[in-house]
Amino acid sequence: MFDLIESVTLSSVQLTAASISKGGNGGSAGGEGGATTAGTAGDSGGVSLTLDGVARDYAAVVLQVEALENDEEVSNASLDSFDMNSEGRVDFTVSFSIPEEYMSYSKSLE
Repeated sequence: MFDLIESVTLSSVQLTAASISKGGNGGSAGGEGGATTAGTAGDSGGVSLTLDGVARDYAAVVLQVEALENDEEVSNASLDSFDMNSEGRVDFTVSFSIPEEYMSYSKSLE
């Protein structure tokens, strides 16, 4: 799972927190910033992840969500919230789902 997250995280983004749950739909619509992006249709039935992060600007947030949407293992990617912080960087939250096998130790050995 961490290899997948690392592979889709842009260098202009710093992840600050993660939440993982089994099942679920990989995110919710709306949020603090009022924007969402449509991911792959349907419920993957896998593992739902919610990641908080900081990006250098709004464009980096959009590119990060696009990177998630373009990964074949990721479904239901959505931008749940975003807001400019006091340091001029963008705090954001994204949600998505991955197949349950990414939680397996044997998958991490591949």
